[in-house]
Amino acid sequence: MHLSVSTNVVFYQRGDHFGHFVPVEQCMVECLQAGFRVFDINCCDNADPGMPLSTDEWESWALKIANIARSLDVSFNQSHNPIYNFCHPEIVPNFDLAEEMTRRSILCSGILGVKWIVVHAGSSFVNGKYDKTSTIEKNLAYLDKIRCMALASGCEGIAIENMAVSHDYSQICETTDGLIHLVDAFHSNSVGVCWDFGHAHLTSESQFESLQKVSSRLKATHIADNSGLNDDHTLPMLGTIPWEQLMPVLQGIAYQGDLTYEIHKYMWNAPAILRPIMLQLAHETGQYLIKLSEGHLS
Repeated sequence: MHLSVSTNVVFYQRGDHFGHFVPVEQCMVECLQAGFRVFDINCCDNADPGMPLSTDEWESWALKIANIARSLDVSFNQSHNPIYNFCHPEIVPNFDLAEEMTRRSILCSGILGVKWIVVHAGSSFVNGKYDKTSTIEKNLAYLDKIRCMALASGCEGIAIENMAVSHDYSQICETTDGLIHLVDAFHSNSVGVCWDFGHAHLTSESQFESLQKVSSRLKATHIADNSGLNDDHTLPMLGTIPWEQLMPVLQGIAYQGDLTYEIHKYMWNAPAILRPIMLQLAHETGQYLIKLSEGHLS
């Protein structure tokens, strides 16, 4: 098991969350200096207008990142696809552009040697109401295309993420049973689960029991903490998730993947001078989680 970190961990500049961004290249160097050697390429942020995947030079950018990774002797284990409700193209602003960003993200993932592409399921509505049957049908049709593209790009497959309960509309993956139902409907080893510990903490379900249910379907993780009220995406031990109880479950279900941080909000307001210290703390905390998962700590 390796400790991985999303490239959005060092992305926003303090006081300027929507202006000047820290490029992936710099993030990789800063994280490597703190001890990280495995990365999750966040294609959501990098597909936004003006960001690398949205430009005509996106492929050369991906090749450059791959070359830098080789020179630094680091690797990419997973990626995160752009997020939009593909079940209803008519409500997605510029759906064709969103589809192109997804295509580029998948090809970028292949260039970087990503194993699992993390995706969000969509929600389907009939006569304005959430419809489970239609949701499953549309997800199967759409995500199977994504799965095939991922395999063609050299990835192992797609990992569907569990979601927090939404107050706006129902989602098939906001319950563990719904997530498992959808994943199993593909009847494919190239479709698995990405378990987001922060999202699960915002539901009424027991993560301990949910992880055991997910079992061998688990292919990827999003590691982040919160207080049970909002999706804070902060460092473990700064929220109320019982990591000491949950990490050993990973060994119990024979999880073969990595622990991948999605803790960008932990770093949002960090001045540049403090980023090295905060990243080092994140790395040490991650090593503690790995020891918990291996049963080396009581």
